[in-house]
Amino acid sequence: MTLPHTWQPYIHNCTGAAIEFSTDGANNTFTITGRPWNRDSDGAISFGDEVTIFSDPGSDLADDAILAGTEQDNSSNLYEGMFCTAKLDTDASTDGTIDIYIQWSTDGGTDYPDDAGDFDKEVIDTDLILVASLATDSTDDDRAINFEL
Repeated sequence: MTLPHTWQPYIHNCTGAAIEFSTDGANNTFTITGRPWNRDSDGAISFGDEVTIFSDPGSDLADDAILAGTEQDNSSNLYEGMFCTAKLDTDASTDGTIDIYIQWSTDGGTDYPDDAGDFDKEVIDTDLILVASLATDSTDDDRAINFEL
């Protein structure tokens, strides 16, 4: 997959527990960082600077809740892809996954799939694109995974 013009990450908390990002932020963090890349005029891969594409939510995230991240604008850099790392640190007792999705807009950020009237967590897997699942199964998780966009 090539990185779209305008896109947005989403997460779905399927851990079986609320993650207390605001009430216990010192012990609960979730970030997604990425290093974008494209090809130079010789066809070699050229890397951009590391960026944070998702950072700790401002509020607690209940089990089975979904949350959109910040819109990403690729219109000037025209990156082809991104190597990413998602990292969860939590003291919650978890047993499941944090699923990571993306959606894109073809009109520069005005209209996304989550703007459709029937969008909700029950159909996130049919409306958005699953790119990674971070598995959890502990009373004190410190987990990370790599994935590529």
